[in-house]
Amino acid sequence: MLIFFYGENTFDSQKKLLELKERFLRKDQDGINLVEKEGAELTGADFEKEIATVPFLGGKRLVVIKNLLLENKDKKILAGIEKRFESIPQETVVVFYERGVPDKRLKLFKELRKKAETEEFILPQGYDLNSWIEQEVKKQGGSIQRVALNKLAVFVGNDLWQLHNEIKKLLAYADGEEIKSEDIELLVQAKVDENIFRLTDAFGRKNRKQTLEILGEFLGLGFKSEYLVGMLAGHLRNLIQIKELSEKGFPLNQIQQETKIHPYAIKKSLEQIKFFTLGNLKELYQKLFELDEKIKRGQVKSDVALELLLASA
Repeated sequence: MLIFFYGENTFDSQKKLLELKERFLRKDQDGINLVEKEGAELTGADFEKEIATVPFLGGKRLVVIKNLLLENKDKKILAGIEKRFESIPQETVVVFYERGVPDKRLKLFKELRKKAETEEFILPQGYDLNSWIEQEVKKQGGSIQRVALNKLAVFVGNDLWQLHNEIKKLLAYADGEEIKSEDIELLVQAKVDENIFRLTDAFGRKNRKQTLEILGEFLGLGFKSEYLVGMLAGHLRNLIQIKELSEKGFPLNQIQQETKIHPYAIKKSLEQIKFFTLGNLKELYQKLFELDEKIKRGQVKSDVALELLLASA
């Protein structure tokens, strides 16, 4: 019997593999008939040996081969393994597990799709992601407000490993209460920075439609304009520093030493500053500073004022 698990959703695929092994070990408590092999180091002889081995004391044998297609580049070995499928005895279950999506052009991939019980684990998006978060919160014994759920999805995205850990942390903080929107802002390591990059990108490219759409996403998820003004101002402050140093001829490593900004963020910023002059950046930063002051004094409606400022692209 052949089983084939693959896909970018390694959180759920690893969980499924673990469940399969646990079911097997209920009958084979010593684990004598369970074998796990790394595909990168697997040879044709290794595979032949594992499928030819008779299960100890009868019963079944479970052979798990990890990342063969992703990490083993020897085409002869892959071809040889595919030819041995028909010789796998009925009492042996062979699981091919891939932590990602292999090259779908490979003959072995195509044969596994045809002959194995196959499941592709796809990362959830949109409504499916919200549903996954809701179920994960329930599995961990808690509950979450709808607005908080949406915000958590935006902050973390579909990194299910991080989501699992963030939910665990949030429930511990909530201490039996429902997870609230403000808990997300306080505790979650956000990917909101990426969306600030998107917003600034759209503004810099003078794409008014996209700028206002991204702003609408933020506001629709309960982000306060005051918070967004602060995030944008902080990002622009970084862009100004990087632009000034870049125009002086500083290489990336020196810019990092001067600014203490992460190299990845610097690389993204170096692409982004192409759409702005230094004067543009300073002018926008000054406008955000003035807007922040007016919001604090109650002189303007924050949502409308921020929208008008960004719509000036």
